[in-house]
Amino acid sequence: MTRKMYEPTKNQERRWTKINSVEMPSDEEFKSRWAKSHHGKTRGWGMGKRNWVLSQMTGTREYQMGLWQGRVDKARGLDYGEQRNENTYNLGYHRGYTEYESNRRGWDRATRARFDAKYVDQEIIKMPHGQLWQPCFCGTEPVCLDCECCERHCTC
Repeated sequence: MTRKMYEPTKNQERRWTKINSVEMPSDEEFKSRWAKSHHGKTRGWGMGKRNWVLSQMTGTREYQMGLWQGRVDKARGLDYGEQRNENTYNLGYHRGYTEYESNRRGWDRATRARFDAKYVDQEIIKMPHGQLWQPCFCGTEPVCLDCECCERHCTC
C-alpha cells in the first residue's frame, strides 16, 4: 500500500494551537521540587524530570502528528519508519505505531468507521439494522466492526 499522510481535524487543530510551551526548570529546581514533595529526599528526582519532559512533549503538535501518522501507517500495513529527525515526532510515531491495536479498541464505532474510511481504504457497509461492516482481509465475507476479524463472521 502507498503511504497516506494524516490530516488533523478542525477540533484537533484548535486544541493543538492552545498548547503553550513552558521553559524547562534547572536541575536544582527539579531537585528542590522533588525534595519538597518527597519529605526532603532527593533520590529519584531524575525520574521526576523525565516524566515532566515526557508530559511536555506529548502536548505538542509534532508529537500528536507523529502519533496519528504512526496509527495510519500501522492500519495501512506499512513497515515502521520514522520519517523525521525530531525526537518529539518520532516518540509520537513510535507510540502510535506500536499501540495502534490497543488504542483502536478504545475508540467508539463511529470513530473507527471514519478512520477506516479515510485512511484504510476499506469499504464500510451499513446494514439495515444500523450495524457497520467492512470486507474481511480475505475478501470473501464481511466482518462486523464491533468485533473486527472474529471467527463468528469470517473463517479466514
